[in-house]
Amino acid sequence: FTDDQKTVIYDLQVHEGDLYRMGKFEIVGLDPAHAEAFKMKCKLAEGDPYDTSYWKTFLAQAGPYLPRVAGRWNVTFNQSPNSVTKTVDVTIGYKLTPSTDH
Repeated sequence: FTDDQKTVIYDLQVHEGDLYRMGKFEIVGLDPAHAEAFKMKCKLAEGDPYDTSYWKTFLAQAGPYLPRVAGRWNVTFNQSPNSVTKTVDVTIGYKLTPSTDH
């Protein structure tokens, strides 16, 4: 601390962890054609450096491509890191909640 300059000096040491890579990617709850279309839109390929922040964007952009049905799609997202292989498998699940409108 330097009172006269009203500043603080920090000495930080950063130790990066292991690099994880994209593992398997699975979509469940959709028909095979839609599931495959979603997989094709994914920009993280198996073996790419894993980026956990990517999925928020992916899921936000996926909505318009869901099958049009009466009801609401509920989405689950699961990341499964493997500390031995240094990979992360991703499963996105879609479940339809039928509309209660009559």
